[in-house]
Amino acid sequence: MNPSIGKYFSSIYRTQCVYINHLCKDLGFGSSQYIYLLKIEEFPGITQKDLSNLVLIDKANTNRALKKLNELGLVIMKSDENDLRVKRNYLTDKGTAIVKELRKRLDTLSKLFRQGTTDEEMQIFLKVVQQMEDNIISAVKEENG
Repeated sequence: MNPSIGKYFSSIYRTQCVYINHLCKDLGFGSSQYIYLLKIEEFPGITQKDLSNLVLIDKANTNRALKKLNELGLVIMKSDENDLRVKRNYLTDKGTAIVKELRKRLDTLSKLFRQGTTDEEMQIFLKVVQQMEDNIISAVKEENG
C-alpha cells in the first residue's frame, strides 16, 4: 500500500499552523493572518481580490484577516486614486516592523523543516513539491473553468 501524500501534507500544514500560532502569539495574530502581511509587504497596494487569488484563500476569509490586521494597526486600506471603490492594502510603519520580526521567527520554522536533509535533497524535494502544486492548481482551474 502506498502512503498517502495528502496525509503528510495535511499533518504538516496543521502542525505548522500550531507552531506559527505559538510564534506569533505575542504579536496579536496567528497562522490565519501572517501570510497576508508577507504578501502585502511583497506587493504594496494589492487589492483584496488580488490578495485572495494570490494566497488561494476565499474573499470572506481574506476580508476577516485584513479587518483584524487593520484593527491591530498593521495594515491600512486606501482608496485607489482612479477608482474609489477599489481599496488597496499597505503595511503601516508598525506592520513593517512586525513583518521584520515575523520573518526572523519564521526562519526558525524553515530551519526546523530542513533538519536532517542535505541541500541536494531539499532542492529535489522543492522541485517535486512545486510540480505537485502546479498540478493541483491546474486541476482546480480546469474544474472551475
